[in-house]
Amino acid sequence: MEKYAYLLVILAVLWTSCGPNDAVEKVENIEVQSEFKAKVKTIAGEVLNDDVFNKVPVFFNIGSFSLEENQEFETIILSDKLSKGKVLNIKPVSLLTFNKDTIQQKYIISVPVDSLQNVYDIYSYHDLSQKQFQTKFLIEDWFRANCALGLCSKFEWKSEVQALKLVH
Repeated sequence: MEKYAYLLVILAVLWTSCGPNDAVEKVENIEVQSEFKAKVKTIAGEVLNDDVFNKVPVFFNIGSFSLEENQEFETIILSDKLSKGKVLNIKPVSLLTFNKDTIQQKYIISVPVDSLQNVYDIYSYHDLSQKQFQTKFLIEDWFRANCALGLCSKFEWKSEVQALKLVH
């Protein structure tokens, strides 16, 4: 009987020491900006002004946005043809990186926040990779096919988390 009492005391001590800790600090949510105002620089149907690429029109829009004056980010905006100079709210969904000669190129792939302009119905990297995977491959193939022979390599796609890490 004494052994059972001793065992019950040990179990009680273990039970109370392993219980929830009231002193645990509450973790505050971290707010990260995930929407940006971009200005369209190159519209679908125009030729990129870059000697490395062939003079073949792009089928996507290219814009730029910045958080600080000295740091500008290029973004491929997946939408119908937009107007040059148009400013719109975009949401990053992916990051495309590749080497152009010896320089690493980074394009944030984004979609318009306005659902009427988001014609591809893409809201995340998962949507781009699963529902619209052909769009992802078309973008990469455009750069591969139109880059001067052997100058573009090491293509890599990353999630929207990586795109946001680049920006912040």
